[in-house]
Amino acid sequence: MRNCEQCKVPDRLVMDFQERCIRALCNPLTANDQDPLSHNDSCPQLIHEVRRLERAAKLEHTEAHPEGELSAKLRGEGWKLLKDGKHLLRWRMLCRTCIAREEQRESQHRHYLAACKKLRGEDPTYTQMLNRSEF
Repeated sequence: MRNCEQCKVPDRLVMDFQERCIRALCNPLTANDQDPLSHNDSCPQLIHEVRRLERAAKLEHTEAHPEGELSAKLRGEGWKLLKDGKHLLRWRMLCRTCIAREEQRESQHRHYLAACKKLRGEDPTYTQMLNRSEF
């Protein structure tokens, strides 16, 4: 059984009532049933509580690892590296609540960086950019 790497909640099946059952898979009598065990394993209403969260990754090249590795901060947070052809991804197994917290944290960090840029004057308006460029 897989658990959330952050809050240690065990994985379980959850019903997503935005989706509809496929009649060929589920019994029409159980289509409105809220018990996940009464639905087929391939039913679109069934979702897992714990799933893999993937984000783009940047590698740090060090003498010990010239091919590159994740930063110590990311490894300390529990992120793992996944190489898929030319794509580099970092991933963790998280529950939906922790995924929402992670997305909120990332959003706040983006807003913080944008505010810092604006205070330093590195975020010019469109008119300022046109005045700086030379044709």
